[in-house]
Amino acid sequence: MLNMDFSIYKKYFSNFSSSGFSFDRSLVNGIKEFISTNGEKIKVLDFGCGMKPFSKYFSNCEEYIGVDIYRGKVVDVVYDGVKLPFPDNSFDLIISSSVLEHVEDINACISEANRVLKPNGKFLSVVPFINHVHGSPYDFRRPTRYGWEKLFKPYFKKIKIQSVDSRWQCVFNMLTASINNSIYFILRKINNYFKNNQEQIKPLISDGGASYETKNKLKVLYFIMNLNPINFIIGIISLFFIRPPNTDFEGEFTSGYLISAQK
Repeated sequence: MLNMDFSIYKKYFSNFSSSGFSFDRSLVNGIKEFISTNGEKIKVLDFGCGMKPFSKYFSNCEEYIGVDIYRGKVVDVVYDGVKLPFPDNSFDLIISSSVLEHVEDINACISEANRVLKPNGKFLSVVPFINHVHGSPYDFRRPTRYGWEKLFKPYFKKIKIQSVDSRWQCVFNMLTASINNSIYFILRKINNYFKNNQEQIKPLISDGGASYETKNKLKVLYFIMNLNPINFIIGIISLFFIRPPNTDFEGEFTSGYLISAQK
C-alpha cells in the first residue's frame, strides 16, 4: 500500500481520452485556416497557454505570447485573471483550449478578449460540452452551442460554433474516461513511480500543468493507460466517427465545441 496521495494526478488521468484528440484537431484546423487567410505575420495571444502545445504553428508569426494565471517555464505573461495586461487592439488572433469553462466571470473574460483583439481579429476556443469534470473545483460551465452564442453575441459580430466530434466519438470518449478512472484507482494501489517526488511535484500539478517539470512523469502514466487494449480499440474505432453528417442540432451529442468569434 502506498503512503502517498495519488488524488493530485486524478484530473490528468481522466483527461486521457479520445476527446483530447478531437479538441486539438478542431483547434489546429481553425488555426491553419486563419493563417492561410491572413498570412503568418500576425500577433497571437495564447490564452491559458499552459505548456504551449500549439506554439509550433506560430513559429513564423510576428509575435506569439502565452498568458496564464500560473507561472511556468514557457508562460510569457502571468495575469490576475481579470484584466489582460495588453493595450486595446493588440492581437490578430486569440486561441484557447479548454480554458473558458474554468473562468469565473465569463462575460468579463470575453469582453477582455474583444478589447485586445484588432478589428476583424478572431478568437478561437475549444470548450467541453458532454465531458467529465476536470480542474476541480474550478470547472463552472457546460453551455450548449446556443448558450455560447448568447455569451459571445454582445461582443463579437460574427460567431461560428462547430461540434468537435460526432455522437459516437463522444460515446467512446465517455467510455475511455470511465476506464481511465478505474485505472487511476488501480495505479493508486500498486504504483510507486512518484513515491519520492510527491512533495516537489504537487505544487507543479496544482499550477494547472503549466510547468514542464511534470511532463515526462505524466507521459509515463499516459503510456500506462494507452497500453489498455480497450482504450486502444475504442480510440481506433472513434476515428471513423469524426463528424455528424447533418446540421440538425436538436438532440446534439458532442464532446465539445470549437468557437470562432470575429470582432
